[in-house]
Amino acid sequence: MFSDECSMNRMAMATAYLIDDDSITLELMSGIVEPIGVEPVCFSSAEAFLESYSPRPCECVITDMRMPGVSGLQLHKVLQQRYSVPPPNYCDWICRGECRGRGDETGCLRFC
Repeated sequence: MFSDECSMNRMAMATAYLIDDDSITLELMSGIVEPIGVEPVCFSSAEAFLESYSPRPCECVITDMRMPGVSGLQLHKVLQQRYSVPPPNYCDWICRGECRGRGDETGCLRFC
């Protein structure tokens, strides 16, 4: 989930960028990552995330696939273009064929 650089540098604080337009989901995801020592940084939209994003050595992005404005898939395309990020793993509550196909276009490693 985190970069190799993060694994080698145990002193770096791991960060999980959580992006979802549902505040309850953000709260729940924060409650999952905090107890394992990962700092949650929450955003209610992909646009808000992109405005303040600055790459760190130990990070992951967990985003909703379907949001108003920029979707999770669109967000990943922007991150690939700007920062050369690794291929994603997508996880969604409702898996539709159309999302799976678009995920394959981004180099998705796994879809669950």
